[in-house]
Amino acid sequence: MKERAVEIRRITQKRPDIFLLTVRSAALANQARPGQFLHVKTDECTTILRRPLSIHRREKQDLSLLVKVRGRGTRALLRRAPGERLNVIGPLGNGFTLSPFPDGGTTMLIAGGIGVAPLVFLAQRLTGTAKRPSTGRKIALIGARTRGEVLCAPEFRRRGFTVKKATEDGSAGRKGSVIELARDLLAARGDARPLRIFACGPEQMFFRLRAAINELCPEPERVRCQVSFEQFMGCGVGVCCACAIPTRQGYKKVCKDGPVFSLHELKERGTE
Repeated sequence: MKERAVEIRRITQKRPDIFLLTVRSAALANQARPGQFLHVKTDECTTILRRPLSIHRREKQDLSLLVKVRGRGTRALLRRAPGERLNVIGPLGNGFTLSPFPDGGTTMLIAGGIGVAPLVFLAQRLTGTAKRPSTGRKIALIGARTRGEVLCAPEFRRRGFTVKKATEDGSAGRKGSVIELARDLLAARGDARPLRIFACGPEQMFFRLRAAINELCPEPERVRCQVSFEQFMGCGVGVCCACAIPTRQGYKKVCKDGPVFSLHELKERGTE
């Protein structure tokens, strides 16, 4: 995958530690699929390693990246200006698989914190490319620490999703984690109608989600669930193995084999 120099169109502050970085590249926009990422060179001197950033949204020739400020690299990105050129590699990785889904089923998106980043692009694709409107239910569950940290609820609503929130302090929606909110909804379903889940967040969130599916769904093996990893990466192209995770088929690389995996194929660390 070759490097590209793309133009920075906008940098929009969403919260003190969250900003939206929008770049223009018709080639990248045409190739990008929900769940893929760009490997971004933050600047020429602050950091050596690139930063993997999920593709958050696509608008014609523009791609937006939702960035959480974590250290020197992401702070360097925030100092860039519209009109500058940004060096990126991508789109990289295997994204979400959007196979045909029966009418009457439920699509559930589950976002933990900044894990909301790839799910907006996914919501765009789920609602924007269907040949006919789905008769199923679409729900987006958003988890955060406080009301002020809930991200992207309007974007999901605009795409026809019912939005439900969970905050650790109870300031918005259900008090508790987004997985506790998911458990509530799974317990209330009470049937085996088709269900597909797409989730992104901290790794431990996935195993709590799998436990909830196994416990509360009448036929857990029939629930289609894909999860997108937030993971440290070195090279981003499968060479350095810094992002390897255990699966039922052995170790796989998040950057090349993922970042999206079937929930059922994952193994919890320490149980290999």
